[in-house]
Amino acid sequence: MNTFSDQKQKNLISLYLLNGITLKKLIWSKWLSVLFISCLILISTAIFPMMMYSVGFHELSLVLSSYIGIFYNICLYSMIGIFCSAVFKVSFVSGLSSIMLILFFWMLSWISRSMDNIFLSSFIEKFSMLSYFENIARGVLQLSQVSYFLAFITIFYLLTKTKLERGRS
Repeated sequence: MNTFSDQKQKNLISLYLLNGITLKKLIWSKWLSVLFISCLILISTAIFPMMMYSVGFHELSLVLSSYIGIFYNICLYSMIGIFCSAVFKVSFVSGLSSIMLILFFWMLSWISRSMDNIFLSSFIEKFSMLSYFENIARGVLQLSQVSYFLAFITIFYLLTKTKLERGRS
């Protein structure tokens, strides 16, 4: 992600702040711009469910719930990428670290499924993105899944804001 890393190298963040743009507006605007581009890519795949419908596959509710799950994942991945971009100055390192962080959250599900301890397994499963996405893709949309994604988006937003505030002083 190149949202903050390149601008940190060129000291452009201080220019934003001098012009009266708050860190809150800066972070959310960058997140919305990444989210907008990602959603355009997601919308471009909508032709495939239409083709499936035209050949006789009429169970589009599962496809729609999968799209909702992908949208939630895109929202969280974008904020993780922005956080990693705020931490590192080199865009390659920030991109690689965001991939590694996302992969870590996906691997939590695999780790929890291979454990014998049921209590520890269910505890680790609560932090896994994959388990929430799988439930949404099956058509089970619950408030706990939405709150999971909102909570982690908020956590990574606060981490990004804290990192940028520390770098400013």
